[in-house]
Amino acid sequence: QLGESSRRLLEAAVHACSGAFPSVGVRTEGLKAIARLQEQSSQMLLAEALGKAGAGEGQARNGGWVQPIYMSLVSQSESVRAQAQSMTERSLALIAQLDSSTRHNLSSQAVQDLMAESGCLQSMQLMMKESGKWGKDKEATVKGAVKAWGFLARILGGKLVKDGHINAFLKIIEAAFVYQAPAVRAEAFRSWVSLAQLFNGMNSTLAHPKRLELVLSPLSTALENEASASVRRAALHAWSRVAKMIAKGSQVERSFAAVFARFFPVLLRDADATIRSEGLHLFAAAFGTAKRHAEPPQGASKSAHSVFPAGLPSSVLSSHLAFFLSLLAAPALYAPAAEQQQQRDLASGWVAVLRWVGEEAATLANEEQAAAHLELVVCSLAQTVRDVQQQQQQQQEAGASGAQAEEEEPRVWLAEVVAQCTDHEDVSKLLLSASTLLSPSSTSSPPADSTQASSGSPQKHADRGPEHRVKLAPFLAAAVAHARDSQSFRKLLELCHSSGQARLLQQLFDALAEHRGPLLLAFWTEAAGSMVSFAEVLSHRASLATPTRSKAVASALSAALVHICRMRMRTA
Repeated sequence: QLGESSRRLLEAAVHACSGAFPSVGVRTEGLKAIARLQEQSSQMLLAEALGKAGAGEGQARNGGWVQPIYMSLVSQSESVRAQAQSMTERSLALIAQLDSSTRHNLSSQAVQDLMAESGCLQSMQLMMKESGKWGKDKEATVKGAVKAWGFLARILGGKLVKDGHINAFLKIIEAAFVYQAPAVRAEAFRSWVSLAQLFNGMNSTLAHPKRLELVLSPLSTALENEASASVRRAALHAWSRVAKMIAKGSQVERSFAAVFARFFPVLLRDADATIRSEGLHLFAAAFGTAKRHAEPPQGASKSAHSVFPAGLPSSVLSSHLAFFLSLLAAPALYAPAAEQQQQRDLASGWVAVLRWVGEEAATLANEEQAAAHLELVVCSLAQTVRDVQQQQQQQQEAGASGAQAEEEEPRVWLAEVVAQCTDHEDVSKLLLSASTLLSPSSTSSPPADSTQASSGSPQKHADRGPEHRVKLAPFLAAAVAHARDSQSFRKLLELCHSSGQARLLQQLFDALAEHRGPLLLAFWTEAAGSMVSFAEVLSHRASLATPTRSKAVASALSAALVHICRMRMRTA
């Protein structure tokens, strides 16, 4: 009986929204009744989306609850439009649950209503051109037309394209892209996603080059030329939705240049810090390993993680790894005035790539290719550190004061890399192993006292010939000297100690000796304790107690004790 009462209420509500009642109040109450039924009787509404069928295929239907909503979105009454706009999200969620046959019939009905004389298309055109006649707030009226366009695009489906009405439909949104008010342009990009969803529902034809270009061209133009940051952010959100659709399909490699290579560089050099940050989060998410990690990597935003929940396919990342690294190592990202948030985001990007190398590249059938990935990533990271140090040196030579240089220290981001890497055992081993492999010159081999931190490290390519290599370990130690707390230091100390490499500890001491700070005494005390523990390990493991190693341990321990005594004297 409750179901029958709901059906009668629905029929009355739909009738109230029809043209039989000119009263604005009656129409508004009819929409509110449909909204209540959407919350309370959703299953009944799924069966009544189209209402009663006409005499045959293509004949008009009446009594369906979807039609009153999209017709009300272009009503001349502001209150009716506002009520209909509040119902669009829940309505689309219900429409998505309809079976394919019902969706097809709904699309046919919507196309008829769109193209009819005094139909939705004509109403949207008038709302754009004569907004002053549709309400006091012209901007709100135009935004209402754009929202109606987005809602209709979601339900018109492929029939809009097959019947040849797509060009007339697109002219509405094209006018919104160049509208004077930034809020309207931003709303246009939010609605633009619906066109991509329309194409994506047509047997995944979104990846067709011509349709993909149609969808992406306004987004690219806005991100490169739009003056308003809020509009560019809306374009970024629209692009991320399109990228997600492509990433879930089978045409990622085919669409890589158009969707990813074209947009990532633009995002990372945007003047707006929010866009740069989200671009870096999306970068890290592209290297995500959601199969093993249910939560987003540390520092990555949940919205970016949802765009690439499982990351891009390994084959795509492998073939375009050099491109991604060139983005992450872009000098402009490491400017002295870079925000702290950007430093953290950059660290998350490097950590994500290193995690991918450790967890994904190791599964490649071609072992030589996996080793090449490791060397490419670590060399790029080391070279980036050198570039950043060169920037700092140029800044100091230009006359920056010591205090200013310390405040704008661009190497702090590397301490973030260390802190985040050491949260993941596989990445920390990989990074440390690589740091001992890479040598200061292009032809020298690894240090004699170095050991590999993991059996899977690429020791074999120490003699691959003259290549540009940079030793990473000193940079890691130097970064910790700039850490703002002792946590990063402790993590690196733990990392050095577990590696069994006295030289790393010595380099750490050498780097710290050049700096002063309230935390350095605690640093030195902990380092000396770690060195003592390391010496005890050597004394019990003959295989490690080589003369060179024992001498290095003794030298480092002596240096640590001397520095501790000096610092205690200073603080006394």
